[in-house]
Amino acid sequence: VEEACADFDATECVNYDLSPTGFPTELPSFLPTQVPTIAPVDGTLMPSVGPTPTGPEPTESPTVFNSPGPTFGCFSRWDRLSLAVLRACSEGVGGVFTLCPNTSFDVDEYPDPLVSPIVVHSSDITIQCGDDGARDKNCVISGGVTQFKLRNTIIGVEFKGLIFEKSRGISINAAATGDSMAVFVDCEWRENEGS
Repeated sequence: VEEACADFDATECVNYDLSPTGFPTELPSFLPTQVPTIAPVDGTLMPSVGPTPTGPEPTESPTVFNSPGPTFGCFSRWDRLSLAVLRACSEGVGGVFTLCPNTSFDVDEYPDPLVSPIVVHSSDITIQCGDDGARDKNCVISGGVTQFKLRNTIIGVEFKGLIFEKSRGISINAAATGDSMAVFVDCEWRENEGS
């Protein structure tokens, strides 16, 4: 039996059996075959979104959990935040992900299932607005059907100072196990369609 490759919009090719009763050997997957690489800056997993900040080293926010992992730089793009969280979760390192103050993230601008929703599937992840995780720093996550999805058994997951708005479904899909715990500190939900 000869195998051929069929064109389709995915990163992989499906091998087809060209006999009269042939079926694909496997279906295409929207999951990555490997975790995207984010260029390290100064030994961290911070994406390269501009010059390295100067001044004192960033400090981690106090947390109710033991080890939040490394601190990441300030994120102003949803796709880079999503890929950094994906990488940290896949490597099991956790981390503190700081959203740049006065930034609005439009989830609808990133329909790629690798990027939206952001999937948190590992422990010790903190996603916060500004260095102190305060809502008055104005980090708005807007649109999309789901903005974040929690899965697997996770503990030590925190969302701090975020404003979730205009989700057409549920802003947080808590699909994690019953032993999981996520904490929302100083967050606000407004104009969401789902419950």
